[in-house]
Amino acid sequence: MKWSVFRERYGFFFPELFELVDDPADERFLGVPPEVVAAFAADFVAGYDPDTASAGWFDQVRGLADRHGFALDRKAYKADPDAFHGTMREASNIVRVTLTGSGQSPSLDQIAGVLGADEVRRRVGAPAG
Repeated sequence: MKWSVFRERYGFFFPELFELVDDPADERFLGVPPEVVAAFAADFVAGYDPDTASAGWFDQVRGLADRHGFALDRKAYKADPDAFHGTMREASNIVRVTLTGSGQSPSLDQIAGVLGADEVRRRVGAPAG
């Protein structure tokens, strides 16, 4: 790896290098309406429990996805895509993009563990204003 790509790939691990994703209309949110991104982010921050294992951490995201109108499985989404803002992929992507600035990253619960609860709340809460 070259130093020139370090910031892009790993800069999210360093708060002083990371640029907050604070625009809920950012294209990295894959077309989810900005008001949904902001509400989802605010609810994530309000109920965030950093002391859960991997499955529990994902359950937090899953519960929010259900409350905010995302399909919990592909079959439901394919049956009526207009009834949802997207799938679990799009819901998880809100957290992924706010934590890392990218739609691709290592495991979210592990990233959150490295960043710490305060930094997770700061980043995920950024699009909520």
